[in-house]
Amino acid sequence: MNIKPGSDSRESVTVHWCSCLYCFQRASSNNWMQYARRMSTPAQEKNT
Repeated sequence: MNIKPGSDSRESVTVHWCSCLYCFQRASSNNWMQYARRMSTPAQEKNT
């Protein structure tokens, strides 16, 4: 992976993260409620 020092690298990083967030939102949009529920469940319930 070739990253040039300067504004180019910063720009590519920004685009990269935007794409990642977009893909992540699309991929997890269906399971977001499930994920949130799992994260909010008490540890006792999780370890049952």
